[in-house]
Amino acid sequence: MKALIIEKLNMKKVSIIIPVYNVEAYLDRAVLSACNQTYRNTEIILVDDGSTDNSGRMCDEWLTKDSRIHVIHKENGGLSSARNAGLDVATGDYIYFFDSDDYIKENLLETVVPYLERGNQLVAFNYYFVRGEKLEPSNLETHKHAFVNDEDRMKFIVEKFCRYTIAWEAWSRIFVKKIIDKHHLRFVDNRKIFAEDLYFSLCYLAHIDQLVCIKDVLYYYVIREDSIMGNDLKKNNISRFSLLSEALYEHYKQTDSVCLLRNYPLIHYAILRPEIERRCKVVGIENLPDDVCRNIPNFCFFESNLKKACSLFSSIGFMPYFTVVQNKAFIKYLLTGNFLRFKIFSRILQELTFHPRLFKNYSRDQKNAEQKLKDFLKNPKRIFYLGTEEFGNVGDHLINSAVTEFFKKHFPEYSLLEISAPEYSIYRPFLLKYITEKDLIVTPGGGNWGDAYPFAENTRMDILKNWRNNPIIMFPQTIDYSDSDDGKRFLAEAKKIIDGAENISICAREKVSYDFAQKNFNAASFLIPDIVFSKRPERTVARIENKILWCMRDDVEKILSQDDQTKLYKACKSHSEEIEKMDMQLPYDVFKRERMKEIQEKLNQYFSGNLVITDRLHGMVCSAITGTPCIAFSNYNHKIKSTYEWIRHLPYIRFVNNVDEAIALIPELLAMKECKYDDAPLRPYFEELKNIIAERLR
Repeated sequence: MKALIIEKLNMKKVSIIIPVYNVEAYLDRAVLSACNQTYRNTEIILVDDGSTDNSGRMCDEWLTKDSRIHVIHKENGGLSSARNAGLDVATGDYIYFFDSDDYIKENLLETVVPYLERGNQLVAFNYYFVRGEKLEPSNLETHKHAFVNDEDRMKFIVEKFCRYTIAWEAWSRIFVKKIIDKHHLRFVDNRKIFAEDLYFSLCYLAHIDQLVCIKDVLYYYVIREDSIMGNDLKKNNISRFSLLSEALYEHYKQTDSVCLLRNYPLIHYAILRPEIERRCKVVGIENLPDDVCRNIPNFCFFESNLKKACSLFSSIGFMPYFTVVQNKAFIKYLLTGNFLRFKIFSRILQELTFHPRLFKNYSRDQKNAEQKLKDFLKNPKRIFYLGTEEFGNVGDHLINSAVTEFFKKHFPEYSLLEISAPEYSIYRPFLLKYITEKDLIVTPGGGNWGDAYPFAENTRMDILKNWRNNPIIMFPQTIDYSDSDDGKRFLAEAKKIIDGAENISICAREKVSYDFAQKNFNAASFLIPDIVFSKRPERTVARIENKILWCMRDDVEKILSQDDQTKLYKACKSHSEEIEKMDMQLPYDVFKRERMKEIQEKLNQYFSGNLVITDRLHGMVCSAITGTPCIAFSNYNHKIKSTYEWIRHLPYIRFVNNVDEAIALIPELLAMKECKYDDAPLRPYFEELKNIIAERLR
């Protein structure tokens, strides 16, 4: 009980602001979903915006049902006015808005608040479209965005945010109140501009350094024919988007950001572009200029920013050359209305896209890639680390950091260039041009060798095929081809590429994969532990007594039934009041530059735990290297059970075959106090790996 009281005292408060206007048929469902949140430290502010039905009375009735509810009655002023009224009285650390005709999942706040606690200043999530009984989930981009500078911020706004890759509605995200208060952020009157949520979010973005977009679907957006948004979408809203842009520009002038102001015409165009594209579908391309430019309230602001955008497109470095040319031509057409000229130019451009050599300009990404390679070539001792992942799997990032640390420690005179799988297609033509047969090629370790991950397999095989005459080290992998037709096809292709390539060294990270490689591939094979076992992280946080970390899969690789998981979880609850659910799979992509921060955050979680329950391989591996007691289950293939053989000597790591075995071990492992990672049995294998690489570098 004491632990629960302390936990509640430490919980940050969330203010849930719900504007209410004539929604008597929906209101109870909305408020109930707010009251039923599993995250309990909330205040719920109902803002009755001059309702003429029973909504106001229903708000007052809710006052007697839940002490966390507060009610404001005001004259009708619109959605923005109601939200602002809620903001004026909110006392929470975090702010969440949602609309009174919609409803939310009971774990919404429990899911998103931990991301704010880890330093993110905005958390966005997915939602359901509710059409009668039918639910359609959104599929928004999941990623963590860190703004190093305002140029990064501007690029994100233009290329991501305004393109709706993470949505912009106030109800699909949660905000930090200190930031709202510090910069006096409020919603602009929605009766004058369109998409007041877009305005508020764009203002908020100017003042944060980091945000995260997660895959969880947490909101139910009810489609109503009579909704404000539904009616507004039928109109021409270019003028109201232009007014939004003017208001945003005035706010940005207060930020003193030279970059945002200098490049504002690009943001102006990005704000207008979705509505322009929608109007094009309605009126047709030939009628678009007249439709767009009609009734613009401040045409001088509208026109001058579009003209400046044309100039800026030529100077920015994040758009492909074709896209720049297309945008400039389209803006000129909007402003001149010369349809014949635009049609002829579009036809020429379309023809040239099939003959890119006729363009002297590369895309800027390709130019940057070639220049980066040329700079790298200055050191004659080179290692190319190709095909690494930038998904949200922290295990993959641990592997990649361990690989780079291994080379830095043992081969400091060599330069290493890491090129991720997403970058590979851009770099590929230049790699073919500049890599010499003396250069060492390295492919990542992990568990994606086989037919379960086709993209990774195809990238790997393309690398092996293109540089078969180079020395190639394939870092420790689990190899697993299924018996399906796809599995047989992928394996046959791999055999064809690998067989006879004298310079390929295959490192398998456990015995099953090693035996498979020996049997199926005519190449040198070695048994080497997962490279993450070579890491020895330093403890940076204290262990919390009796804290259990629940790191269980919820994907195609899990084999534990839901009933078994429930049984195990209840057993954990009987031993500890503090169970933290975690995962090695983050709900967003992680780029190379963000890798070390994510790794450290994840290792800190392990350091803080007293016991880990997991069916993830790197859940077990991280437990080992951080000295955290662990109960490990198998998954759909052999990789966890086989990898466990490397660390069987560690008394605090236990592999189990069923839930009953795990339950019996919980008290014993929770009682363990000081656990130290002993990698002595593994060191000879890493020494062998060093010798293999040294031999290939001769």
